[in-house]
Amino acid sequence: MKKLFVAAILLIGVLSCAFAFSIEGTYSVTVDTPVGLEEGTVVVNKTPGKDAYQGVLTLFGHDNPFKDAVFDGLNFRFESRLKFTIMKIKFKCSGTITEAGVLEAVADTAFGKMAVSGSKVPAKP
Repeated sequence: MKKLFVAAILLIGVLSCAFAFSIEGTYSVTVDTPVGLEEGTVVVNKTPGKDAYQGVLTLFGHDNPFKDAVFDGLNFRFESRLKFTIMKIKFKCSGTITEAGVLEAVADTAFGKMAVSGSKVPAKP
């Protein structure tokens, strides 16, 4: 009976690890900017050797890298600069990513707050 119990606990542990949520990946996003809705992507990766994340927000045809993003459960926050025409706009972004991969956030800029919504792009096999 003990062996069956131990085997069941190990199986549950293995399954929970296999289905554990990871915020890493690519997200398709829509940003409500002062010039209208803009489609883009966000790629999120764990920063090696740190308890933080890094990535790239691609918007307006430009790659906008970010680093030191903090994820606390399903909540996140990071700062970066957004390239737009000939200028760079500093912003602070915070929001949530659900276990289903739905992203909802707000980017706070000198031009006001911009709503961000999106979803995780399924990984290719």
